[in-house]
Amino acid sequence: MPLTTLVNLIVAPGEAFASIRARPVWSWALLVLVILVALASIVSAPVSRHIVETTIPAQLANDPRFAGLPPEQAQAQIQRVLGIALLTVSFGWLLAAVVACVVVLFAAGILFAAVARTAATFKQVFTLVVHVQVIGAGLYGIVNATIAALRPVESFRTTSDYATAIPSLAWLLPASSSVKLVAFLAALHPFAIWATILLALGLIAVAGARRWLAWTLSIAITLFGATLAAALAR
Repeated sequence: MPLTTLVNLIVAPGEAFASIRARPVWSWALLVLVILVALASIVSAPVSRHIVETTIPAQLANDPRFAGLPPEQAQAQIQRVLGIALLTVSFGWLLAAVVACVVVLFAAGILFAAVARTAATFKQVFTLVVHVQVIGAGLYGIVNATIAALRPVESFRTTSDYATAIPSLAWLLPASSSVKLVAFLAALHPFAIWATILLALGLIAVAGARRWLAWTLSIAITLFGATLAAALAR
């Protein structure tokens, strides 16, 4: 059964890789991934809403573009931006699902191009990436959202507070560290490391990639994700 491959990726990766190589079925794994990231967004929505309501008005109040406006007009503009941000939070589950699909497709395309000289098909590589991301993005999202939901909403003042709810290298940083550095290291959490290892081993077993290439590609994908998280951090 397709879901057996997903379970085996956690308990018996070798069997999962053999199954993906022989019969690459990605639909069920993609469905599980979409459900997990969407559910994580729903669970974390109260925290996200609190962070938006706390940070955006303060940021815009100090924005030079708003400083020269009459108080009533400035407040109206702030409320408009805040409303858009809160609307995004409300539909965050849909955005998360779409982003997850785009990310796995992009990653699979990059990896397939890199291992094009092997006998692997795009379907095999795509199936591998989808299964790995169920752990790297899906399980991570659920665990992080659940931990956040168990804490008082008021304990989250910034996006960095949410990003560091789960153990990561960001826990080693002092409180005064830059938001972007925190975001980068927060992306290097246990699930990301687990996914990196699985992806490298999977590229070797499924795509027949050389070890050095598989590990280089897998680490590069993880670091790219962390760099993107840092670039988007505010």
